[in-house]
Amino acid sequence: MLSLQLNPFPVLYTGRLMLKEITAADVNDLLVLRSDKNVMAYIDRPLANRQLMPWS
Repeated sequence: MLSLQLNPFPVLYTGRLMLKEITAADVNDLLVLRSDKNVMAYIDRPLANRQLMPWS
């Protein structure tokens, strides 16, 4: 059986990306992505509404 060690959460690097654990510091970037129709066209979730977010 596969066993994953995620504590601490690993950071993975590629030629173009850094993949890391999502934290509260990422909220604004995630909101931008979740409210973009072009991004969300491929994700089966409703668009986020920036106007409903007090920190936006």
